[in-house]
Amino acid sequence: MPALDREIPDPDYAASWHLSRIGAERAWRVTRGERHVTIAVVDSGVDYNDPEISAAIRRNEREWPFNGKDSDGNGFVDDVIGWDFLRNVNLPHDPNGHGTFIAGLIAAVPGNGIGSVGVCPGCSILPARFSDRDGFGDTENAVKAFDYAVANGASIINYSFAGEGKERILERAIERAGDQDVLVLVPAGNDAENIDRENTYPARYELDNLITVTGVDENDDLVNTASWGKRHVHLAAPGIKLIAPWSDRTIWKKGKGTSYATPIVAAAAGLIKSAAPHLKATQIREILLATVRPVAKLQDKVASGGVLDAAAAVACASRASLPCLKQGRRVR
Repeated sequence: MPALDREIPDPDYAASWHLSRIGAERAWRVTRGERHVTIAVVDSGVDYNDPEISAAIRRNEREWPFNGKDSDGNGFVDDVIGWDFLRNVNLPHDPNGHGTFIAGLIAAVPGNGIGSVGVCPGCSILPARFSDRDGFGDTENAVKAFDYAVANGASIINYSFAGEGKERILERAIERAGDQDVLVLVPAGNDAENIDRENTYPARYELDNLITVTGVDENDDLVNTASWGKRHVHLAAPGIKLIAPWSDRTIWKKGKGTSYATPIVAAAAGLIKSAAPHLKATQIREILLATVRPVAKLQDKVASGGVLDAAAAVACASRASLPCLKQGRRVR
């Protein structure tokens, strides 16, 4: 991974306020992420040729070179860089931009003179596409993408979608991920409502390997569109004015929403897993929630009562005895 330095400044680094707010640079003193830690982006695909992202794409070397055969016997032919479950092909290209933006927030390359940097720039990205160019996808393909990510080495799954209706097949897919020690991150939604009273899923599933995220601004106020819930939303993370690549390697944009707060937490989970590979998904979840930066105005909005503190979480994880958990609060 390129060194994080200022010899080739990333022009949007200074404007990436979320990095300093979550203590990313202090976390990077411990680790910037390890390539063996894979974060699956179950979304609209990823622009795997984008210079900010290409180095982070997980390569399945057992399927290289392309030869029209399922060389590794996993049921997917030539899936070197992931899979597109919408078209059932091995190139999960992103015609929408949503998945690319999320991948950039997680693992954009530092110090290359382009854009900014991801929260876990040393982690790997596994693209698993299920949604179309308009951002719509069916649950069956999402479930296939979940199962694929779990079977192909993901430690963390980012699923930045929210909708109405408790679909058992999706809940079971998340449960299966938990059975294989995979952490799943989902957004609270962008309807500016208390989801404890609504029919919002997968945010409301009560599973030990699931974290639901809402978004805040620079003043720790909820983003005006962000949903919340004292019971079902676990923590907040920066969710506005977030800078990342979009779709065609020339477009960068500022994003807003809980969909984009979610990968910031997923990337922090990647830092924790990199610092302490022995930790289970449930332990990573507990660390993230126990080490939040408390915010009084969020006490009745999210279960942990605070905002992601990646530096504190990584510091906790890097101590073998995890003394911070003895002092922190356990949030279910």
